[in-house]
Amino acid sequence: MANEIELKGVRYSIGRMAAMTQFHVSRRLAPVLAPIVTAYLQLTKVDGPLNEALPQVVADIQPVLDVVAAMKDADVEYVMNACLAVVQRNQMNNWAPVFVQGGGVMFDDIELPGLLQLVTKVLVVNLGPFMPDLDMSQLEGLEETQAGSEASPERKTGSWLQSMLASAGMSH
Repeated sequence: MANEIELKGVRYSIGRMAAMTQFHVSRRLAPVLAPIVTAYLQLTKVDGPLNEALPQVVADIQPVLDVVAAMKDADVEYVMNACLAVVQRNQMNNWAPVFVQGGGVMFDDIELPGLLQLVTKVLVVNLGPFMPDLDMSQLEGLEETQAGSEASPERKTGSWLQSMLASAGMSH
């Protein structure tokens, strides 16, 4: 499977959303895109480890957090459910769905940071072609650092945001 990600030693396959689902997800995320791009541009100006610039990083990402916090629960759940519905997990060399409509997440060892990484990877794969100016090459290898215990202190700082930005190809 072409689009795979490994989190905590488990392989996941990222599938394609139907075109109409992509449209509905992208329109729900439209208010978030401008603040994310602005935050990305600010993060690219940070010299040195992110933890040393944490106050400035927090100030730069605050608009993103405000927009995400203001989203209706139904919109957030729609986006997350639509994304997780196209993810499969490798279980003893077989692929099993991570999410089943009406049944929720099928694996209780996947915690919030992992869910967010899967969701953002799905967004990159499915919506990334609509944002060709963003550098998706920064994605490679960062998911494992974020999910594993070997992450440096600099990379653990703000790991939720870093994993979201990294999965969106927007990491520093």
